Amino acid sequence: MKKDNPYRFRLLFQITKLFTMYKSTINVLRYIIIILIFSCSKTNANNDSQIVGKWMEFSATPASNYSACDFQGSYIDLKSDNSYSEYSKCSNKITGGTYSKVGNTIVVTSSAFPIPVTLNIITLTSTDLILEDTFMGSTDRVTYKR
Repeated sequence: MKKDNPYRFRLLFQITKLFTMYKSTINVLRYIIIILIFSCSKTNANNDSQIVGKWMEFSATPASNYSACDFQGSYIDLKSDNSYSEYSKCSNKITGGTYSKVGNTIVVTSSAFPIPVTLNIITLTSTDLILEDTFMGSTDRVTYKR
């Protein structure tokens, strides 16, 4: 008759204990992740809804890259379905496309020029939106007002 190895039972006990601890840790991590997901989603939803609306072009730097007519009625209208329309007073044209907001950036894709452009959000309040982009070494900052 074969004798049972006492170390085998001890090993099984340790494995069971570790598995129980591991399972408990996984459940705690799941709850933490769920809480973070829902709390972040709510925050992002509030920030995303704050950007929706019509923004009038107010000022820009460097000023040499813009015309005076840019600040006499030009606007961007960001809609809740992630589409936008943009009116240029200088060319008297409306263009549009889609956008997505991720953190402190907006990625804009124009239907006329379908290459995504990433803009950094410098300021976003209920009345002010300041966007910044860098293209070929030149950084532009545009201020919009409601």
